[in-house]
Order: sequence, then structure tokens, then C-alpha cells
Amino acid sequence: DEIGLNMERCYKIQLPASNIFRGKGLFRISSTLVYNHIPVFSDHLNYNPILISYRIIRDKPDFHRLEAEYSALKRERAAGSGDMTALKEKIKAQKKKIDQYIIQGSWSQDNQRSQQYANIQRFENDFTKDNLSKKTGNGSSTLYLEVRCNIKSKIPTTNIFHELKDFIEKEQGVIINRFEDLERYYKPQFSLAIAFEDLAKEDKVAFYNDFLTANAENLIELGAEAEAIIDA
Repeated sequence: DEIGLNMERCYKIQLPASNIFRGKGLFRISSTLVYNHIPVFSDHLNYNPILISYRIIRDKPDFHRLEAEYSALKRERAAGSGDMTALKEKIKAQKKKIDQYIIQGSWSQDNQRSQQYANIQRFENDFTKDNLSKKTGNGSSTLYLEVRCNIKSKIPTTNIFHELKDFIEKEQGVIINRFEDLERYYKPQFSLAIAFEDLAKEDKVAFYNDFLTANAENLIELGAEAEAIIDA
């Protein structure tokens, strides 16, 4: 798929709930993300000028509401208004609520600091079935995969802007004068593979078939639910 600069995409994942939460044992979620980018040869630290990452969450509308409230609290703290001690406790409590909605770690690059400049990220997490059931909201079978793309600088005087500008003008024959032009013409492509595995089940084929059946509609559509601008 492809994604715009400073944008997020969201994909729906349907778990075969009748199988996943039964019995004991471990359930594994593993994933690998790779993406292409235009290289910035004049700046070694920003050779890869973008960062595409992902996370798995539950209850997308509620989760985004909690994130918006969390951002508002942090802005209030930065402004230095109100009771700072009480505000600090509110932020801490709100962060705890948000963490309950995240199934697999945080954003993928947060757990791989050594790979923040690479264009590949990998995750592998094992859950007990009871813990996974709690993580998904007491057995909810619907999860959401969020993918986001950040560019490391929007400033038009940087090497990042100039080298991306030169590359796109040469390859696409368009004129780039502003950062908004980059957003319009530069759509990085990415691939993301996710594996869900019930480690306690010997019949892997049956589970695989159940998963395909549960996601038949999603697989046919092969598209994101929506693309939204990242709230800075």
C-alpha cells in the first residue's frame, strides 16, 4: 500500500473469537514492516528522511478520544496553567487508560530504538489467552492496525526538503516549491505482514482457515478505512 507524509491509515482485523480465547496456552502476534524511501545522500543521520511505523489497538473511536484528551492535558501542562501536581496525576491516569487499548507494544519504532533510522521493523509478542482477552476488551474480536508516516523535517531550507524536491521533480516532472507540494506528490510505499498464531493448537490449518473466513470482507477490499492527518 502507500501512505501520505504525516498521515495515518487504519485497517480492520477480525479475529476468529470462538477459537482464540478458548483453553490455555499462548497466542503469538508477529509482524514485519518494510518501506521504501528517497535517500538523502548529503545527510547521514537523515539518509532515511521518513519514519513509517505501526501499532495494533482496540476500539478505535474510544482510543482516539482518549488520545485527544491526553494531548489536551499535555498542552495544558506546557502552558503552565492550573495545579501542576493535580495535572501531573491526571496525565499519568490518562496514559494508563491509553495503554490498556494498545495490543502490541506502542508504536513499533518505540521498542526498537536502534532501528529508528532503518526502513524495516519487526515485532513478536506472546500473550496468555486470558491476558489477550483482557487486552482486546474482554474478548472483543475486532482489532485495528494503525500505520503512520512521519517526515523528519518540514523546513524547506533543509537537505531533506531539497533532495526530495530534486528527486521528485526529476522523476515526476513536477515543480516542488513548498512542503505541501511534497505531501501531494510523495506517497511512500510499504508492506506489512502480520501473523497470528495459536501456539497451543496442533491444527494450524484449521485456525488459518478460520482467520481467513473472519477477514474475508477485509481481504477483498484491500484498503484502509481512512487516511487522516497526524495531529501534531
